[in-house]
Parts: sequence; structure tokens; C-alpha cells
Amino acid sequence: MSIDFRVLEKDEIVQWLVDILQIDTTNPPGNELPLANYLAKVLQKEGYEPEIIETENNRGILYLRIPGKSGKPKLLLMSHSDVVPAEKDTWKHPPFSGKIVDGEIWGRGALDCKGLVIMELAAVIALKRSGFKPEHDLIYLVVPDEEVGGEKGAKYMVENHPDKVKVPYLINEGGGGGLRKKNKWLFTISNAEKGAFWAWVKVFGTPGHGSVPRASKNALHDLAKVIHILEKHKTKISPTEDVLKQIEMLGGGKTARFIFSHQKLADFILSHPIGELKKAGAMLDAMIRPTIAITMAEGSDKVNVIPGEARIGIDARLLPGQNWEDLEEELNRALRGKVKYSIEQQKGMGMPGSISPFDTPLKESIEKVLIRHEPSAMVVPYQLTGATDSRFFRTTFGTVAYGFMPFKITGNIDEVFSQVHGRNERISIENLVWGSQILTEVVDNFLSIP
Repeated sequence: MSIDFRVLEKDEIVQWLVDILQIDTTNPPGNELPLANYLAKVLQKEGYEPEIIETENNRGILYLRIPGKSGKPKLLLMSHSDVVPAEKDTWKHPPFSGKIVDGEIWGRGALDCKGLVIMELAAVIALKRSGFKPEHDLIYLVVPDEEVGGEKGAKYMVENHPDKVKVPYLINEGGGGGLRKKNKWLFTISNAEKGAFWAWVKVFGTPGHGSVPRASKNALHDLAKVIHILEKHKTKISPTEDVLKQIEMLGGGKTARFIFSHQKLADFILSHPIGELKKAGAMLDAMIRPTIAITMAEGSDKVNVIPGEARIGIDARLLPGQNWEDLEEELNRALRGKVKYSIEQQKGMGMPGSISPFDTPLKESIEKVLIRHEPSAMVVPYQLTGATDSRFFRTTFGTVAYGFMPFKITGNIDEVFSQVHGRNERISIENLVWGSQILTEVVDNFLSIP
């Protein structure tokens, strides 16, 4: 016996998403408990007994474990219920309306990541209605707080309930988008993400009164030099093998693979982008090297005081395998001998990158299902420049964690991805239902393996 997706109605899948889009889970403050309760009621109607785990007032985790024949967990379907703020006045349709317009469902979280909440819910319900008994346990987990670090969600579960969530394989957000390239459909599987380290770079002068500027050494002058130097600085490229494979498969071929394996060639091409590279260049640049973004500048706290110290705040994103010492080395390489400075890590703001192997049985199941629906389909490894909750599972349990929310990108790719954390976020009904079917069949295929 297998899972039959036909036990689900398109209208009910759509209604589930409409309903949770109408629950405002903007984080902060989150208020995700009503959404967890909604999902629990849907699951209870199907005969499941889900668990709600409250991590603080009005914040809840939805947890469901479906036993298999072996009694051992094998796959966890994870998504998050919180969303980033939405500027209501700038949207064509209200961001918490769940309004359906021209076959698209509008709302904050439709792509990130309430759409995945429902795709995974559909798979779990189809399993129940089909009477399918998997070979191994399946876990369905919807967590709060991902958008501000996961302390009250995924991290809480890993640290406080490891027995509930320790699994060998996990599907989460971060990949799954399918691109049409010539005669092929290329679908991404996110198996890696960069780490984040925040730092202060401080420079020094001598303080004084603003009315006599030449009597002091204004630290802001050196701070301006530091900003200019770091904006021009080229960090060392160090692409992983999977990133090079991604570059090759997404249309660049072996020539592009060669170019982006070499510092001078990569720097030259990225400094003189042509064709598709004009749009994709910034993203590609961030995938092959650590990035240093200057996001804050601080000097005097009074207009009439010349600062003796000034500093910038840096958001650095490092490749898997790199750490704080690598960032210090890059900053020193750029600044040494040019100004007097100090480097300090911002307290508690160090998060290493993480990576999972790409060639695994779960990848094979995903690929097999996609080919069943699109014979030309190929899967491509994809490294995120940001971070997801997958990192907690990779680093704590060694879980093979993949970002895979399956959908087809048929319009302008830049417009689609600009909706994530941007305006007018939406997903087509066709993609929602198709993605639900793909995930259902992946669960069926993967959990049928002895």
C-alpha cells in the first residue's frame, strides 16, 4: 500500500493556506500559538493526536510523530509559522487577507514559509487517509521564531527535547524552486548555508570640542577610511564542490566552473558582468566567498563633541567550515598598516555555516519523484547565503537537512524572490497543490525503503 494523493481535495488544501495566512504571526512578537492550535484541530479531525509545546506566552510548537513499523524516526518535515513584518500600505492586497486573485493566494508567508507548512500538512493527512503504514517514523514539526533566530522554536526543541526531534533526515525551507533551462527543469535542493558572525571594528583619535576641530584628531576620519577600504576589499574565494556543481548545472558549464574556482578570474568576471550575470552576479559572488557588510556606524553621541573613538558594525557571512579566526584574518588583511584599529566579536553573535552531503537516499527519492512528473527534471545542490533552522539539526545531530519546498518558477525569477520578505508575497494555487503532491510522493517513496 502507498500514499494516495487523490484522497485530498484541491479546495481544502487552498483553504488551509488561506486560513493560516489570515493568522498574523508577525515576529516580533510572533503570537504563533493560534496557528499551532489551528493545525492541531485539522490533524485531530483526521484522527491524529498532535502535541502543542508552548515556549512562552502565546508561542507554540506543533509536534506530531507518526509511528512506523520499525519504531525508529527517519524523516522530519519541518517548517516555521512566524513571518517578517509587512508594510500594509505598500501591498496591492492586504498581507493577512489570504485573498485569492487570478489563481494566486496572497499573504505574508505564502512563500516563507506558510506554503510549506501546508504542503507538509497535506502529505501527513494524505498518509492518514490512505491508511499507509510507513517503514519508519515520520515527524511533522511546525516551529515559531525562525525569523529572529529560532530560540523559541527549533533551537528550543533541539536543546530541550532532543529525543523528539533527533532524526537522520529532514526537509525544511530554503530550496525547491524549479527553473526551466532550455529543455530541462532544474530543481534546487538546499544542502548548505553560510554562517553569520557580527563584529565591531573600532578606530581611535583624540576627543575635543566641535568649535575647535583642528585641535583634535577626529576618529570619524579614520572610520571613513575603514569603510572605503572594506567596501573595495575582495575576500578570498573558497567555493565548495557543491557550489561549483551548482554553477555548472545552472547553465554555466565547465567553463564557468573553472572561472569561479580561481580568484583573479572570478573577481574580473564579477566586476564586469554581462547577460544573466548582471542580475545573478551579486548572489553568485556571495556564494563563493565570505561577505562583509557594513551595517552600522557610531561616533559621538553629541553634535558638538569630536569623537575620540568611532566604530562600525559588520554582518559577515562565512562559508561552511570557516570561523571567527577566518574573519579576523580577512579584516586584518584589508586594514593592517592603514589605520589604528581593533576588532571585536559582538557578544553571542557567532553562528558557523552548515552543510549536508548531497548524494543521499533522500536526494534520490526527491529526484525520482520529480522525474515522474517532469521527465527532464534534474536536482541541483544549492547553498543559501542566509540561515534557516536546519543548522541546529546539522550541527547537533548530524542530520542530513535539505531545503525543499517544490514549486515551478514560470515568471520572472527576480520578481518571485523579491516577494520573500518583500511586497506582494503570493503563491499560485497550481504550485501549492503541485508542491503538496510532490512532497507527499517523496514521503511515500522515502519511507517505503526498508
